[in-house]
Amino acid sequence: EATSGSTFREVYKVLDELDYHPEIVKIEHYYSEEFYLKAFADSVMNSKEYKESEYLLFSFHGLPVRQLKKADPSNSHCQKVENCCEKVSENNEFCYKAHCVKTIMKVADIIDPDIPFKVCYQSTFGPEQWIKPNIVNVLEDLAEEGIKKVSVACPSFTADCLETLEEIAVENHEDFEKLGGEYVKLIPSLNDNDDWVKSFANYLHDKEFESKLNERLFQIEKDKTMEMKIEKKEAERKLQLVETEKNKIIDELKFSIQQANSVKQIAVSEAVKDIE
Repeated sequence: EATSGSTFREVYKVLDELDYHPEIVKIEHYYSEEFYLKAFADSVMNSKEYKESEYLLFSFHGLPVRQLKKADPSNSHCQKVENCCEKVSENNEFCYKAHCVKTIMKVADIIDPDIPFKVCYQSTFGPEQWIKPNIVNVLEDLAEEGIKKVSVACPSFTADCLETLEEIAVENHEDFEKLGGEYVKLIPSLNDNDDWVKSFANYLHDKEFESKLNERLFQIEKDKTMEMKIEKKEAERKLQLVETEKNKIIDELKFSIQQANSVKQIAVSEAVKDIE
């Protein structure tokens, strides 16, 4: 919501201002998609940074806790249930931290790390409460435990940027050195990895096809519904004609009976007169 949600709103706002309404295929997330999980896991397993380290960190971009609470419709799960983000619940279906935890649980199943690993969060600032544990605190703890070589993978970023190249590879590395560690090494993001680019392109193509297919199926269903309405109206019209014709026949029969009764009465009257 803090990133993709606000981005979607801004896109729709700009398009409305331009009075331009193209078809938009909206992808909420892909953190749980097999193509992404495999590409990310492979990038970690094949990196020398991971192979040469003693400890692996998965560092996600941080987020204020208040943002997590907004995603809890019950207001009774987030930060109130122990290990709330690790539990499968409709109350954390849209929780960012729950997504992070689930991502790494699946990645760990693929990698099956032969060294200890931990999930942490980076890029925190300001006085308010942020998601824990913070990578700075984790590195301090690792230094105290005597860990010297740490590799860091950043699942939130499919392309390296200042928050990975500067914050992790430089700042966190320098701070860890001061604490007695040997190094913090950044595992490169997916960036322009061929397999990743191809699989992502295929995913986008499939999503576009799926969108067009759903649109076509919706149109077919809409046309079918319209045809059924037309058929229903035609059936109702024919039924009305039948009903009208039936009423007409009934009226004619009633009239014929009335005439027959009248003729009968006249005949009876004449017969009585003749008898008299």
